[in-house]
Amino acid sequence: MGKSNSKGTEFEGQVWDVLTTLRESNPECIEIVDHPNFKLFNQEEVIPDFEIKIKHGYIEDWYLIECQNRNRSDKELFRKIRHVKNLSRRNKFIFVHGSEISVEVRRSLDSDGIIVMSFQEFASFAARLSSELARPLPSHIDSEGRFTRFFDDDDGPENYGPKVS
Repeated sequence: MGKSNSKGTEFEGQVWDVLTTLRESNPECIEIVDHPNFKLFNQEEVIPDFEIKIKHGYIEDWYLIECQNRNRSDKELFRKIRHVKNLSRRNKFIFVHGSEISVEVRRSLDSDGIIVMSFQEFASFAARLSSELARPLPSHIDSEGRFTRFFDDDDGPENYGPKVS
């Protein structure tokens, strides 16, 4: 294994550690897949570094995560991200970089709707997300993420309206 390859593998391991810490603190809300095998609409297979599913109430979001820890950005990686975004339903990406990236690369990724974070930014994002997921739902929302006033057992749509106690 070359030096740059081991550097990349080590960096992926650090990102994996952040993801597993997030999942351990919120097991009912976080699912992670390490190197998911993805089939695109054109039947081509691609393998991103990670996939994370975030569940909060009734909302579910999936993000593919690509990591890179090189002094120069890999244009092939960006082509892969664009290709997956164009040919699959998974079109939300987080790009985590370990070393500085140029303003031009960041601007290009931003224009493609790719969330760009340094490792430190990613770790802070995960900590804030963990805190948000741990908050209890407000009393007017049930465990399935529905407004309680619209889902009493004896209420049909004809009875929707403000509750009077």
